[in-house]
Amino acid sequence: MLARFLSRGFALPSFRSRWLALELAADAATLLVAFGLAFALHAGATPQGLASAAPPPFWLALALALHLALSALLGSYARAKQLLDIASLRGALIATSVGWAMTSALLWILREPAALSAAEALPRLAELRDRVAAACASDGVSRVAWSLAYLLLWPLSVLSRRALFALLRSAFHRGLGDLPAAIVGTEEEVRRLRRRLLRAPVVGERLCGCITPNADPEGGPRRLGGPRELAAIVTREGLRRLWIAGDPRHDAALAELARVAREASGGRCEIAFALERVPGYRSTHAAFGEWLTPIASAEESSLARALKRGFDLALALPMLLLALPLLALLALLVRASSPGGAFVAQRRAGEGGRPFLLWKLRTMHADAAPGGGARKPARDPRVTALGRWLRRFSLDELPQLWNVVRGEMSLVGPRPELWEVAARYDEALAERLRVKPGLTGLWQVSPARHRPIHEEIDYDLCYVRAHGFWMDLTILLLTPGAVLWGSGAR
Repeated sequence: MLARFLSRGFALPSFRSRWLALELAADAATLLVAFGLAFALHAGATPQGLASAAPPPFWLALALALHLALSALLGSYARAKQLLDIASLRGALIATSVGWAMTSALLWILREPAALSAAEALPRLAELRDRVAAACASDGVSRVAWSLAYLLLWPLSVLSRRALFALLRSAFHRGLGDLPAAIVGTEEEVRRLRRRLLRAPVVGERLCGCITPNADPEGGPRRLGGPRELAAIVTREGLRRLWIAGDPRHDAALAELARVAREASGGRCEIAFALERVPGYRSTHAAFGEWLTPIASAEESSLARALKRGFDLALALPMLLLALPLLALLALLVRASSPGGAFVAQRRAGEGGRPFLLWKLRTMHADAAPGGGARKPARDPRVTALGRWLRRFSLDELPQLWNVVRGEMSLVGPRPELWEVAARYDEALAERLRVKPGLTGLWQVSPARHRPIHEEIDYDLCYVRAHGFWMDLTILLLTPGAVLWGSGAR
């Protein structure tokens, strides 16, 4: 039914408009469910309680309108999606937090005489407030139930938006969009960009194929022709988006391809240069990089770095103190389960490529050869039975809280890469070393976390170029679910 709606859309003219309607409807339904559950839980399970559980219509409509407006302003309904749709989840968290703060403040003003102490000297203002409070039925709103509703709203929004993102990826894979698109590049570039688009699709786009100098790329989209045939391909396929792999500032041939495509389409074909691996620049496009700004102009300020450091210490220090008894127990179990010490120290690459010792609970046999970043089998024989369990729930990484307290790591950031692997990074991949590595991060809460991080570098690059307080908080809130229900590290 949903696929039929997206492909035909009834009265809505385009895939984009149909998708936006679906996003708005899903967010509205999620908010109504959250408020219904919260007020029902607060009222109790009795028939009388359930009958009076519904919040006043005015306040429910206000919360809904505010939530949708804030989500739109924060880019939750943008056409281009980031990996894991992390921008949408971050927007939902901010919209939920700000919506709760604004509506709770309004409830307090309308219900508490002390809220407007100056009203005693301004009788008309006090009278106006009383009239507004009566019209809004603010006395019928429980602030406990109201706060509980917003507490439920974000996790429900995560479930809803993840389901929508999976549906969007499926629609892109099945070619349900109505904006024909193609990729220009070598066989390897085409495969990489296609995989990236499947992970972070653009709403409404339908990948028709690729334009490569040679034969069809293995495992990639069908070949439409070569670069010399670009004008004819754009006209024949009616292309509305052309993804070009490379940097047109350093390759005149790519700039010429963009000009040919624009002229052949009468200016209707959008050109997107996939520049996510261009060193020294950051993308202002949610998916890849249609527009770039120098990273030097967007460096974290000293205040931002100090706030992040304070946030790390405020959480990591008490977490470490609380985890000490568990760490002591796990260390005893590790020593009892196999010969060797309880902890291991590994040389990793930190911020700016500086080496540091990362601490972990030992999960491998003491005489096991190091892996050196190579792909490991699903059931690595070097890992002990207890080690597999520790990795399954990421308990082996608890000692890294000490690295966070010492300032060598952050709570959220790119995964700390092995020193010998990072030493082989080219200039583009070395961009992930611009910030402190993290105990958790975008890659760690993704389905790709069971693969070696140097094979899934896009997650770290996405974080480096868009990190901030709200993204860090979003990733921290997603981490427990990834630990409990994910496959863990290998």
